[in-house]
Formats: sequence, structure tokens, C-alpha cells
Amino acid sequence: MGPQNPILPPGRHGRGFLRKKGQAMPTGPHDALQPKALPVATTASGSATTRDSQRLVALFAAALLLFNFPLLALWDHSALVLGLPLFPLALFVIWAALIVVLAWLMERLPD
Repeated sequence: MGPQNPILPPGRHGRGFLRKKGQAMPTGPHDALQPKALPVATTASGSATTRDSQRLVALFAAALLLFNFPLLALWDHSALVLGLPLFPLALFVIWAALIVVLAWLMERLPD
């Protein structure tokens, strides 16, 4: 029979593990490793809410504006804040704020 493959689940030694066309997937303890669908804020009809979609599009537009030339030029000075150059610090703070807002939008309860 040969040595066991540490990657395959116990009881599967490589022979017959790959399913043939039309055969069902094997069941067993490794089924728990399958990815599960993530919940989405939905309405009674089952579609994502329009308000949530609009908020995500608005956040995307805000990110485009904040990371584009005219607004980035506001931070391009030779000033130091707590010993850090202003421009990279502003980039990091804007980026972190966008992540926080995105996390809040995605994790809050549906309306």
C-alpha cells in the first residue's frame, strides 16, 4: 500500500481519492473544511439593500477623491508631526480611516 500522504485526509491514501466525472464528492470529516457562504444584508426579496450599495459606492468615490492629486497636494509640505513627515502620515491616516469606515459599513446590522 505505500506511505500515507500527510496532505490527504485520514483513510485516503491517494488511490481513488480523485473523483471521476459524474461521481459525487466523498463525504467525511474533511467536509468541515469547505468554505461557507458569508451572510449579506438582504431585504425581504433576498437582494442586497440599495442603501448599503449606495454607501459603498460613496465610500469608493471618497477614496478616489482623497487619494487623487488636488487633495493630496494639501499634505505635501516639509512639516513633521511627532517626528514623522506629514505626507506619508496623512496617507496612512486616510487609508486607515477608509478601512475603519468600510468595516463599520460591512459589520453593522441591516436597516
